[in-house]
Amino acid sequence: MVGKSVVDIGAALGKSPADVVFDLVEEERNQVSEIDFGMCEEDIEWIMQKPYVMPASDGEAYSLTAPGQPHPRNFGTFPRVLAHYCRERGLFSLEEAIRKMTGLPAWRLGLKDRGLIRRGMWADLVVFDFDRLASDPTYEDPKRPCSGIHQVFVNGVLTAQDGVHLGAKAGHILRAGS
Repeated sequence: MVGKSVVDIGAALGKSPADVVFDLVEEERNQVSEIDFGMCEEDIEWIMQKPYVMPASDGEAYSLTAPGQPHPRNFGTFPRVLAHYCRERGLFSLEEAIRKMTGLPAWRLGLKDRGLIRRGMWADLVVFDFDRLASDPTYEDPKRPCSGIHQVFVNGVLTAQDGVHLGAKAGHILRAGS
C-alpha cells in the first residue's frame, strides 16, 4: 500500500476510502503515517514571504536507512527553502532565509545559545554550495541526501559529510530558555 492513495487502495480492496483508513489504523495499531496535500503553492509562497514565518517540517527525525517511506520533507525541507523559495523563486535573500531557519526560531523559543554564529554559541552549522543545493528527496524515493550539502556540524562535531552520516551523536535535548 506504500505510495498509493486511499482511493486507489479502496478500489483494489472493494472498500470505501474511509474504511481503508479505519482498517489501516486498527491493523497497524495507530502506527500509520500519511502524506497530505493541503495547501496550494501560491499560498505557501505568500506565507513564506512574511518576515515572522519560520520554515519547519512536521516530520520526524529519521535516518536515511530507516524503514518505510516517509514524506520527502523529512529530509529536504530546509534545502527546499534555500534552493526553491530563495534561489529559484527569489522570495527573500539568502541572509533572510538563514535568519528564518536559525536565529528567528532560536529567539522565538528562548534558546539563548543557538541560532547565531558567535563566540559562546553552540556550533550547529551546515556547509553548503548555494548554487548546487537541491532538495533531492521525492515521494517515490524520499530518503535521499540533498545535493550541495558538504558538511553538517552538530554542537561543533562533524556529523555528516557529503550525504553520509559519520556516526557521531552530538545532539542534545533542548529546553526553552536554556
